[in-house]
Amino acid sequence: MAKNPRRLLFRNTILLVIAAVMVGGTIFAFWPQPRLVETQAVTATPMVISFDEQGQTQVREIFTVTAPISGRLTRVSVLPGDEVIGSETVLARILPNPPPTMDARTREQAEASVRAARAMVAVAETSLAVQSEGQISAQGDFERKTMLLKSNAISLAAFDAAEGKLTAAGLAVETAKASLVARRAELDIALAQTRAFEALEDREESLSDSQVILAPSDGVILRLFQSSEAPIAIGTPILEIGDPEHGLEIVAHFLTTEAVQIQPGMAVKIDNWGGDEVLNGIVDRVAPWAEQKISVLGVEERRVPVVIKLTSQVTRGFKLGHGYRADVQVLIWQRDSVLTVSPSALFREADDSWTVFVMDEDQKARLIAVEIGQRNPLQVEILAGLVAGQRVVLFPGDTLKDGDFIKERTVRDLR
Repeated sequence: MAKNPRRLLFRNTILLVIAAVMVGGTIFAFWPQPRLVETQAVTATPMVISFDEQGQTQVREIFTVTAPISGRLTRVSVLPGDEVIGSETVLARILPNPPPTMDARTREQAEASVRAARAMVAVAETSLAVQSEGQISAQGDFERKTMLLKSNAISLAAFDAAEGKLTAAGLAVETAKASLVARRAELDIALAQTRAFEALEDREESLSDSQVILAPSDGVILRLFQSSEAPIAIGTPILEIGDPEHGLEIVAHFLTTEAVQIQPGMAVKIDNWGGDEVLNGIVDRVAPWAEQKISVLGVEERRVPVVIKLTSQVTRGFKLGHGYRADVQVLIWQRDSVLTVSPSALFREADDSWTVFVMDEDQKARLIAVEIGQRNPLQVEILAGLVAGQRVVLFPGDTLKDGDFIKERTVRDLR
């Protein structure tokens, strides 16, 4: 029986189609598939290298008013924020310390001391009178012995004895006088103590007896250390005065590795201080010493105080004060237009050279060595190896090789 040519042709066609599909599927299965990657265009953009830190405002010249004497501080009438005028505004008054109070026993002891001192004065006066009479008697005896010696009526020894008695009598008088002076001084001391205690009982405190403290300079009361009436010792701080409007600066503490690169005169941007504008400033001075600080993570750090001077004024009704928080950005290096890429596109080769993968026109990854310059957390300056417009692969990973097919990942690829 002869085969139908048309049926045979149809069967062969079906077999050819199946074979073609199988061969195409095999080729497709083993054909290199492009790798999905993230890319970024190489562009010329502004670049800034800065050190960012949180700072605190402070008044440049602060006057700490202290107690000039010990006594009792009356209630301070000024409050923080009050404006004062130097040498005119009364800040506080201090009443001097009164003598100690006297109880009944102390009073009796004081009165007894007065009576004893008066008795001792009387004894000293009597002794002086006795010694004076003795001196007069010795003087008369000496004069008589002198006349008798001229007529050879007494011996020379008797004359010398009379002269010795006169000298001794004179010395006794001087001793009695000195004793009387000492006793009178003791009486004066006892009387003075008694009068002080009597004055204390009748004393009425008056502001005319107080020590007045005037403002040392024009400014504003920043804070009070003592506002209520209380005893106070000499040198105790009472309040602080400053001028936050014209004498305000910012101090921020930077790590020592950052502080060595900060120099006076560098530009500073101040942000997050409460207003919506960015203030300008310059580095005024960098402290030559570092201090121990504890970070928010509990790590000990060595940080250097950096003082920043404001060069722009706060506008639109905002007002900064002493001790306010602000974020500062010290500009170490900046350019208006440099060729940059993301740090995630760079990786090192075995020879420590920097390289990137670039997507070429054939959708292939090409390994290119580059020379970099400055870098910050978001940008790396490209000095050589790339041109603007090229697309570099971000996060290439260890498996991407030179010449691999790549495809830029889209939103559809992520689903």
